[in-house]
Amino acid sequence: MHGTAQENAPERVGRLKSPQSFYLDVSRLKTNLTKSQIYDNIYIESEGIKMKQIIGVILFLAALAGLMYLGLRHETEMSREAYNKGMCSVCGGEYHFSSVAHYKNGSDRFYYTCEDCGHTIMTYRIMK
Repeated sequence: MHGTAQENAPERVGRLKSPQSFYLDVSRLKTNLTKSQIYDNIYIESEGIKMKQIIGVILFLAALAGLMYLGLRHETEMSREAYNKGMCSVCGGEYHFSSVAHYKNGSDRFYYTCEDCGHTIMTYRIMK
């Protein structure tokens, strides 16, 4: 017999860059393997590449979610700092809700104005 498929497998020259180069390389192979065995070996290798791509996408999405969380947390902290527990940072008066602005990207801005001096602040959350 001709031996096992691994014994008859050609040496790996490098990664294939496009389907056309794949077909050219297969036509030049001098081996006892049939075309279906060659395609099976290549299919198994391509599954490994797909798994790496899936893991890469998952890691990218996890990093993106982490950055979004940090951004939202920063907005919340900035809003709390600006609101200062409802006390105006200029005159010490009390802030009261004055208006809200809704933007096309889905975000809202809430505006609070001091009753005494008229100082207005903007927050990203409704403050209590």
